[in-house]
Amino acid sequence: AGRMAAEVGHKLNNYLAVISGHTDILLSYKDVQKMEPVSKSLKAISGQIRRIERFTAGLMDMGRRQSKRRRRTSTHSSRN
Repeated sequence: AGRMAAEVGHKLNNYLAVISGHTDILLSYKDVQKMEPVSKSLKAISGQIRRIERFTAGLMDMGRRQSKRRRRTSTHSSRN
């Protein structure tokens, strides 16, 4: 389950990187900055991307923790 969670987190981060990149590019345009509703929406999107990135980091961390546990368990069981 941890490995699958890590894979899902990794895939989501790939998609988020694309969305984040495009959002940042749009926010860099002076014309977009002048359109307050558009600029505000793009900033909201950026904020949500950061929240999802924290969530996916948790998924990937869960995968790492489970992988470490598995390695410790297999090391201990091979000694017996």
